Amino acid sequence: MKIPENEQEQFKVYLRILEKIFEKEITEERKRSIIEKIDKELQSNIEKGAVTTTNIISFIFKVWTEEITLILQERQSKKIPTVFNIGDLVRGKVIFTKLDDLIEGV
Repeated sequence: MKIPENEQEQFKVYLRILEKIFEKEITEERKRSIIEKIDKELQSNIEKGAVTTTNIISFIFKVWTEEITLILQERQSKKIPTVFNIGDLVRGKVIFTKLDDLIEGV
């Protein structure tokens, strides 16, 4: 999987990587819930006239971050280890050009 040069398209690839890492927990039901959260926020922003590509991508990452945090908390409470390595990201071809970008990505 190659990360597109276009920043607006990159988030799709990042979401696929996250989906792969957490594939057991990201059920169809959870995907629908995520989509509903995103749709609700987009509708709210449309009504306010505040829809920009940056806002959309930012909110999608926010929702995914919340979901992944919940998954990690669930795993921790069930004492299920969470293991993935940088190789998972390398296979996904995630390339950071600045250290700050890497830190933000992690």
